[in-house]
Amino acid sequence: MSNIATTPQRKPSNASGVGHAGDLGEQVSSRSNKRELDEDESDADDDEKPEKRAGRRKIKIEYIDDKSRRHITFSKRKAGIMKKAYELSTLTGTQVLLLVVSETGL
Repeated sequence: MSNIATTPQRKPSNASGVGHAGDLGEQVSSRSNKRELDEDESDADDDEKPEKRAGRRKIKIEYIDDKSRRHITFSKRKAGIMKKAYELSTLTGTQVLLLVVSETGL
């Protein structure tokens, strides 16, 4: 006989923490039924125009002549890239060095 101790393995749980694997089929079917109902409702509303939404716009990357706009853009983008560096550090457990140099000291 061996003296190897075994540790019990945890069963993987679903992300919501509710229900069991048998409930998965019911959840999927209820979603597909809802989708079918939504499609039926949208057929009746064909006369109405869909609302236009302001999505992300692709901007052309070029030098910004207006000094005020340039500073605003720099500040916003600097904050965004610093957030990304922080997230990368948190997710990977590493140190991240981000060097941002500005003539104005921003």
